[in-house]
Amino acid sequence: MGKPLKLLNDHELLTAAFTASKTNQHELAIKHFKEALRRDSGDPFACLELAKCYYAIDHPAKAKKWLEKVHAMAQQDTELLLPLAGAAQVIRNYPAAIQAMQQAAQLPRLREVALIRQSELFELSNNLDEAEAALSRAGSGEEGSSQALRSIKAKLLRRRGKYQEARGQLESLRADAKAAGNAGADFQAGLEYELAHVLDKLGEYELAHQSLHTAKSHHLGTDAHYIAQRGRRGVMATLSGLCEGLTEETLQEWADQ
Repeated sequence: MGKPLKLLNDHELLTAAFTASKTNQHELAIKHFKEALRRDSGDPFACLELAKCYYAIDHPAKAKKWLEKVHAMAQQDTELLLPLAGAAQVIRNYPAAIQAMQQAAQLPRLREVALIRQSELFELSNNLDEAEAALSRAGSGEEGSSQALRSIKAKLLRRRGKYQEARGQLESLRADAKAAGNAGADFQAGLEYELAHVLDKLGEYELAHQSLHTAKSHHLGTDAHYIAQRGRRGVMATLSGLCEGLTEETLQEWADQ
């Protein structure tokens, strides 16, 4: 049996909280993050994690409350604007995420990143005109940001139905990222998923399948991969249990109903 929450030191408490959150044990994570906030009511990251956990268990009002608390903190601490936007995106509060990025875009050191993030968020909100306008203001900037800029540009081309242009952009970006060797696994996987989508639209089904396979390979051995595996095993076990209890009479009864 684990220690009571109040007996955990701060490191143990937050480790347990984030572990519970990442393994979809959201109710348990909430208890841990609340204890963390009892000890330090001004911890913005615990507030953001609480917002995500509450959203995951279908309590949007509570999720919004914790998000708004961090938004108030961000007025004094601009370092919170990027993580605030990230959490707002997770809980599908795109207006709040866009608002945070509009504030961040006023800061020279965050301007380009904030504009690219705005473009992504406007695209998710199906506002393609605003997405393209934000992207055009972003410019090329640093190499890492340039990769992100080209990636969202390809997505917007796909959204506009310009599949061949999107394909060219994605294949060029994939080659450049591979040659530079500085792109993370999540970014490369995202490129492959987007390319698979475009290739499917072009009728290149075999190539689309290859891109999907490559995309999934980038996740092998990661925490996300093991969590997904665990989740699939749980679903299969549940379905197997349900199927074992089915009889021909039950199926016929369902059909009759």
